[in-house]
Amino acid sequence: MNIVTYPNDILTTRCQEFNFNFQPFDPYQVSQEMIHFCNDNKLVSLSANQIGHPYRMFVLLGSETFACFNPRVMMADGEEVLLDESCPSYPGVSVKIKRPTEVRLRFQTPSGGIDTKRFHGLSAKMVLHEMDHLEGIPFYNRANRYHRELALNKRNKLLKHSIKERKEHDRIIATGFSGVII
Repeated sequence: MNIVTYPNDILTTRCQEFNFNFQPFDPYQVSQEMIHFCNDNKLVSLSANQIGHPYRMFVLLGSETFACFNPRVMMADGEEVLLDESCPSYPGVSVKIKRPTEVRLRFQTPSGGIDTKRFHGLSAKMVLHEMDHLEGIPFYNRANRYHRELALNKRNKLLKHSIKERKEHDRIIATGFSGVII
């Protein structure tokens, strides 16, 4: 399993409903694989489109770990809090985003049953981040203009530095000489 990274179109396209009558994949198996992947890579949540599946599904890890299929936000309320968010699908981007502290979510379980849960604090923020993925909305688009531009400029500087290092590495490999005399 690999993370899909921007600019892959699957990240900016609204995901389709998961059809339990004509399952495109085994919901139990993919849920477990995604949970293991999150644990192995120190992630707290992951949506199906981040691994190449264009379906409305995500996993959430925390005090309770579970998979949500075809989720719908029934209520988003409470104080809006500004916190940093980042995402493995957008490497190098970390941005402050204001989100509500309470969310009520209705979703289907891997068996197709209906469940409703309330999320508070950081869990609510994670749910809303994953819902953005399912809608095809890059998370940094939720930031105000100042924070978004700051984060993208920082990422671009990191990318330029990384490209410069790669070119120097390729030059050293190609010439067999680093320019350092010992």
